[in-house]
Amino acid sequence: RHVCTAGHLVPHAQRSCLPHYGLSPAEINDPRNGLLWAEGIEKKMHPPEDICFLYHYLNQAWHFVVLNPAIMKEVIAGTNKTFGDCHERALNIPPEKSPWKRVLWVHAKLALTHAMSKKWISGTLWEERLKKTKEFLLCLQDADNSDEAMAKWTKQYETSKEKAGSEGLVGAAHGTPTSRGASMGAPVGAARGRPA
Repeated sequence: RHVCTAGHLVPHAQRSCLPHYGLSPAEINDPRNGLLWAEGIEKKMHPPEDICFLYHYLNQAWHFVVLNPAIMKEVIAGTNKTFGDCHERALNIPPEKSPWKRVLWVHAKLALTHAMSKKWISGTLWEERLKKTKEFLLCLQDADNSDEAMAKWTKQYETSKEKAGSEGLVGAAHGTPTSRGASMGAPVGAARGRPA
């Protein structure tokens, strides 16, 4: 049986940082502040940040990306798939239910930095993919997606990680098992609300 859990991108303990994303602390339980994912995904999202989500500009979708090669053969708890099976798979998210892209971008930026420092990844390909993800956000014509705002989000993320220790930006809010959820073991969004 595949088990899906609801996880917060910005956890309750860090709701005070939401204004740095142009959001209100009252939006902590907004569906766009979360993803439905296989229960084993959540443990790899926050430090040590073994995974992230990057926007793939060719097929115009967010992809589930495994950064730590040591977990490729590991079976994702709650599924019969490995992380390697789900690596580079597109998320099955209707556009109107997309999670907050700015939060995914900040997490991706810091996860990639962490992965490079661990020598899990190298080269300009990853930097280019992060750049393309940022360009996608800038194309949304949202003032909250400016270069200045992105720098501010990244700084806030780093500060909140230091304060929260191992909790990081991505929280651990568990929901009840549901039939909706992880297609091929990859996370599936379930959110609606304001843009990006």
